[in-house]
Amino acid sequence: MNTRVSFQQEIRSYLLQKQIPNIDRTDGFDKLDFEITISGVRFYLEAKEKRQRYRLSNWKWEGEEENLVIIDELSVRKCLGVAPYSGILVRDCTKERYIFYSILRLLLIPKKRVNRVIHRAVQALKGKWLVDVRNGIVCTSLDESFEKIVRYIEVLPQALQALECLGNFLGESIGRGGIVRQPEHWEKDVKETW
Repeated sequence: MNTRVSFQQEIRSYLLQKQIPNIDRTDGFDKLDFEITISGVRFYLEAKEKRQRYRLSNWKWEGEEENLVIIDELSVRKCLGVAPYSGILVRDCTKERYIFYSILRLLLIPKKRVNRVIHRAVQALKGKWLVDVRNGIVCTSLDESFEKIVRYIEVLPQALQALECLGNFLGESIGRGGIVRQPEHWEKDVKETW
């Protein structure tokens, strides 16, 4: 991990070194940072960086600081615009690690949403998501991070067809509800739908 260069530059160098086709959009604000072609698929990636430790009293986070990552809600919404082949990769300089959140994972994990006051020409609010690092995919290198992106692309078709709740994330409990669905329920649903 080279924290002396920006995370976007680290990714640029990595993509060049590995000869991964990409479009760099880091000079704008309306699209995700990188459009990469990997495993024959266009994947859209936003690069974020945790440069220093957070002051927990500012964020009202109830866990350990080392488990906190703060993500812009706008970045998540940009990922939704090109879903499901999108995600956010965070470089955590405080722990020398990377954390990958696919858009699917971001939608499923528990999170705390807050508005941060910002002062520009006028006062405004910026949406932030407080998420637990342990609900992401923690990696020790960019190589490992891109391996996890490839793995996400590979398992995505099956994940999108799964009927049960996906994942078992820290901070949630998945219970059971409703009545047991019987074959006659499905038959009735089909008849009434068509």
